[in-house]
Amino acid sequence: ASLFQEAVERLTGPGRIIVSANGNEGGANSYFNSGNNQNVSMELTSESQPMPVEMLWRTTGSITLRANVLPKDGSARQIDFNTADMKNGMLPSVDCETYTASCMQLDDAPDGKHIYKMILTPKAGSIMAFSISMDAISTAGFEYYSAAAIPQSYTPTTGCTQSNAYTVALPAAFPNVIGVGNYCNQVLPNEYYVNENGEKVTDVVTGVMANSSACGPTWDGRTKPDVSAPGSSISSGNCYYEKNGDDVVETKPIAGSDATETWVCQFGTSQASPVVSGIVALWLQAKPQLTPDDILAVIRRTAKPIEDVPNNHSGAGIIDAYAGLLDVLGLATGISALSQHQPLGVSFRVADGRLYAEGAEEGTAVTIYNISGVAVRQSGINQGF
Repeated sequence: ASLFQEAVERLTGPGRIIVSANGNEGGANSYFNSGNNQNVSMELTSESQPMPVEMLWRTTGSITLRANVLPKDGSARQIDFNTADMKNGMLPSVDCETYTASCMQLDDAPDGKHIYKMILTPKAGSIMAFSISMDAISTAGFEYYSAAAIPQSYTPTTGCTQSNAYTVALPAAFPNVIGVGNYCNQVLPNEYYVNENGEKVTDVVTGVMANSSACGPTWDGRTKPDVSAPGSSISSGNCYYEKNGDDVVETKPIAGSDATETWVCQFGTSQASPVVSGIVALWLQAKPQLTPDDILAVIRRTAKPIEDVPNNHSGAGIIDAYAGLLDVLGLATGISALSQHQPLGVSFRVADGRLYAEGAEEGTAVTIYNISGVAVRQSGINQGF
């Protein structure tokens, strides 16, 4: 991650801003804290994947990891790593039938705790899917995190806690990257169901952060995400070969092919982060030399909080494009009580220097304001602008 972070740092600067999805692991209890317990037995499981499975351990002392790994191919193997035996921050790798196990020490956390990483790397052509019975024996209490190997049970239970903290993804976790959470603004079509009374209902709550939106803090203790944006039921995703489904918004045939171009409703921080990217681009148009720190400062001054801020759930709150633009331009005033209501059936467009409000009744009064909130023109529909 340190090489990745260095590369990202070199890519950012004045006028060069990176916005990243915070991740959708908020529903997974990937973080475990043993409290004062120094000896804990854990049952971990992982889904099939061709990527290495990484497990992080943080403690003030050393830790012995005794793992009985049972891949779904049946090639069981016990692995023992004792971090007290490390030389140059490494332990000898263990070569297994379908994967290699390794353990290394990372840079210490700001609080002085040691961070160790255990990695199970599948060999070429192998797919990792396993369960692990893990005994973690530490000289002090420890913390554990893995997005790929999540504790399903553990003993003792007294004093231990499990939560969705530390689930923020890379590169959103980096200090100079704008990490974005998913604000649930509306409900996906497939999130409705018919109850026993024949009513179409949903358990999804809008106006709050989505349960799946990943949470901070980062492993070194910083608050993430930085900000949140609408990321629910977004018309997106060009899935050429998807014929039907509950999430389909529109389909149309592809000329000269039997395939179908399908637009679907997507959900997650990957939908929320483009919203923030577009807003940041707008701010950069107003002031092209803004740095990542400048953008973060604007966000923190102008975002709309939905809970006490800052926090590791929604960051500074929901991004506000208009308030942020006024802040960037140094304008103290704006259009008071600006409504974001879109009249049903009315759309606006500009062509040949004229503003058209299609679908609005003839004679409807229209007022045009400049960015500082001063009314510069008043007229009616079809009277010309």
